[in-house]
Amino acid sequence: MSFTTENNHIFYLELAMERTEFIQLQDFEEGEEVNPDAILEEETVRQLEKKPTEKKGTGGGNNDLLDELGI
Repeated sequence: MSFTTENNHIFYLELAMERTEFIQLQDFEEGEEVNPDAILEEETVRQLEKKPTEKKGTGGGNNDLLDELGI
C-alpha cells in the first residue's frame, strides 16, 4: 500500500502474511437470517403506499422534476 504524508512524501507499506494463523477469540453470535429480497419488497410496498399521499403536480412529470429541483 502507498500513502502520502502531509508534506506530500510517499510512504510505502508492505505486509507479508506468511505462516499467519488466525484464531477465534470468542464464539460468534448467530443473528437472525436476513433476506435481502424481503427487505426490498417491504421497501417497495412502503414507497408505493407513501406515493399516493404525496402532493401531485399538475401538468405531467416535467413539473414534478422541476419542483424537485426547485425551478
